[in-house]
Amino acid sequence: MMFSTLVMQFNLKITCPNLRGNILKEVRKWIKKDSGIVRSNMGGWHSKITHEGALGSLIHIIADEYAPIFAKAMGWQLKDRKFFSEGAWANVNPPGASNISHVHSNSDLSAIYYVETHGPEQGPLIFCDPRAGAVQSHPLIEETNYINAETIERVPQDHDLVIFPSWLPHRVALNKSKKRRISVAVNFNVGMVK
Repeated sequence: MMFSTLVMQFNLKITCPNLRGNILKEVRKWIKKDSGIVRSNMGGWHSKITHEGALGSLIHIIADEYAPIFAKAMGWQLKDRKFFSEGAWANVNPPGASNISHVHSNSDLSAIYYVETHGPEQGPLIFCDPRAGAVQSHPLIEETNYINAETIERVPQDHDLVIFPSWLPHRVALNKSKKRRISVAVNFNVGMVK
């Protein structure tokens, strides 16, 4: 196999049992006092970037415990280096909302933590093959698999953490459930420790 793309998924329910509840409480308050901003969200709410509160705690948990696992699998050098983040933001997708295909530019690593989910109807996270030539032309596919798929879907659950390279195109399908879906995203760069 050549040019594989690593995506890792963890569930933080046992290791960080209070994180979900703390973030949920903050996001509920935040939505009431802030109209949010528009980025990739179509019909949903996107917060401003922050390092504070429960989202700040999430940044530290990922940077200290989970991003290094990804880095080791990728063979990245972390000696005298560590993960830095410009901050985290919350995404709230009510019924009918989605996120258009995008990448997280100017970053090395991205992560999404799922706070409130509702099964396959909530709109899965869809990763898109970044190799233009691979999706431009190919014979008919008899059976889709991880090698020939143009997109790969993940249906996250509460407490799931998905980590992937920031350059990997992704989107969120339409929320067809009757409840809102809440997630928190974070970007990281690897930098020298002073």
